[in-house]
Amino acid sequence: MGTADDYRVLFCGCERNFKAGFELTQKELAGEAGVTVECCLPEEVLSRVGAASLLVPFMTRVDSALLAAAPRLRYVLQFGVGLEGVDLERCRAAKVRVANIPSVRLPRGD
Repeated sequence: MGTADDYRVLFCGCERNFKAGFELTQKELAGEAGVTVECCLPEEVLSRVGAASLLVPFMTRVDSALLAAAPRLRYVLQFGVGLEGVDLERCRAAKVRVANIPSVRLPRGD
C-alpha cells in the first residue's frame, strides 16, 4: 500500500481489453513522481482496489462491495458509452466522481 501522497491508477482487465489504452497511460505518466499505473484481472479488483485513486473498470461492476474495498478511490473512468455497470448513487455518496470516454471507431486512412 502506498503513502497518502501516492496516486494510483488501476486498470481492470486491461490484459484482455483496451491494452493499448493502459500501455499509453502507463507510458505518459511514467515520469510523474508518486504516480503508479497498474493493471489487474477482473477477479483481482477487490483485492487490488484498496490503494487506487482512479479506477478504469472496463467491464467490472462498480458496486457497494467494490466501493467498500476502495477507501482512497476518488475517480471512476469508464471506457465506452454506458455507465450501467457503475452504481452512480453509491459513488455520489462515497464522493467518487464518475466519467466515461465514449468509444468511436474512426475510419482508417489508406
